[in-house]
Parts: sequence; structure tokens; C-alpha cells
Amino acid sequence: MTIFKFFFVALLFLISLVSMTAFSWGEAIAAESEMFLRDAPINVFTDEEARIRFRLNKSYRPLHYAETEFNTVNDGVVVDSSNGLMWQKTGSDNMLTFTQADDYIKSLNEKNYNGKNDWRLPTIEELVTLMSADKNDSGLFINPAFSASQTLCWSSDTRSVKTPFSIRKTAAWGVNFVFGYVFWGPLPYKFYVRAVRRLP
Repeated sequence: MTIFKFFFVALLFLISLVSMTAFSWGEAIAAESEMFLRDAPINVFTDEEARIRFRLNKSYRPLHYAETEFNTVNDGVVVDSSNGLMWQKTGSDNMLTFTQADDYIKSLNEKNYNGKNDWRLPTIEELVTLMSADKNDSGLFINPAFSASQTLCWSSDTRSVKTPFSIRKTAAWGVNFVFGYVFWGPLPYKFYVRAVRRLP
């Protein structure tokens, strides 16, 4: 075997090894995502990273829509027994900045909203489980179990800009239920809040 053929065969072997490793890693990530929805917020720097981390297509819509089982408990909350989450049926009455959204969550917990005090902002992974592939009768891409008033909602996931000396959080991610996609907005902008908590 000539030196050229040897290196060619070795190169093919390395390429196939890397491909199999990447495929296995991708399968592992997909399997994990099916079993558990991330509830801890993350910080994302670029739109490309967001599409990968949030599993979105180029239109910033979910690659796959979640399997859910929503049941209205009362006028205040809806339970998703498939994913172990309890949601506000409505949410904030007014649009809020990201800082005000945090204050809104604190006020829910202080007054023991619906008998619970562990409400929080949802992650994008959690928030997109409310999305539907098609519009409902209210003209929104959201499960009809939820109020149509909260059209654009904040998540707890943020977007930052890197500078030579620091990392600055300048925006946060959210879901637009009017057009059915994930977006980011500067922190001073105002959007609605729909709180969530994990079932025991």
C-alpha cells in the first residue's frame, strides 16, 4: 500500500469515527430532552446558538412540538400531566419589563397564588410546550386551554453580549404566540408573564 493510499484510508476512518460520535451525541441529547424539560435558565449569546439549544428551525419554531396533556384545575391554573408542570391559565394583566417580570413572580409567591409559593418564569423549553403547530380559534399558536390575552411572553432565558472586558445581559428570550415563534427582546421592552411551577 502506498503512503498516499494509507493516509487516504486513515482519513476515511477518522471521518467515519467523528460522524458516529456526533450522531451518538445528538441521539443522547434528543433522548434526554424527551425525558426532562430544562427548568434552570441559561444565557445564550447568538441566534445560531439559540436555535441549537432551544431546538428550533430556521424560522425559530420548534423542530418538534411537545406531547402535552393539559387539564384546567380551576380558573387560575392549568396542569400539564405529561410534563409535570402547573401553569397560570392567564398571566400578568399588563406587559412588563424583564425586571418587572421578576417582581411579578415574587408577588405571586408572597401571596401564595393558588396555594403555592414556588412560581417562577418558565424556560424557553417549557414555554414552547404551550405552543401549537396551528392557530386556535382565537387566532393564536397556543393550546386553547390558555387565555388568549398573553400574546407575547417572557422566559427566564437571557441573551448576552460579550465585550473585551465583560459579559452583559442585554435581552431575554420569549415566545410570540401570535406568529408562533421564539424571539428575543431587550430587557427594557415589555411583554407578558405566564408563571409556571413543577409538580411534586
